[in-house]
Amino acid sequence: FVEHGDDGLVMRFGRSDLLTGPLEHFQYDTFIARWRDRSLHADAYVSFILGADGEVEAIRMKMLSPDTDFSYDFHDLDLRRVGED
Repeated sequence: FVEHGDDGLVMRFGRSDLLTGPLEHFQYDTFIARWRDRSLHADAYVSFILGADGEVEAIRMKMLSPDTDFSYDFHDLDLRRVGED
C-alpha cells in the first residue's frame, strides 16, 4: 500500500518488509520506489493510473534497471484500490 509518511509518500508491501521505501517523484504520475533495504538492487518505477474523477484506480510498476533480478516481476502486479482506511 501507499501511505503518507513524514517525508512524503511511502510504498509498503505487507508480505515483505524488505519492500518498503519512499516514493521519489520522477515525472507526471510516475515515481521511483527507492527501497530502504539497498541490498535489494530493485528500485522500480511506480505509475499511478487515474480514473476520470482524478482518483487513483491502480498502480503499475516496472523495474528501474534492466540489471534488476527478473524474479522481481513488478510488471506482473495488478495493484488496485480496495478501500479507504
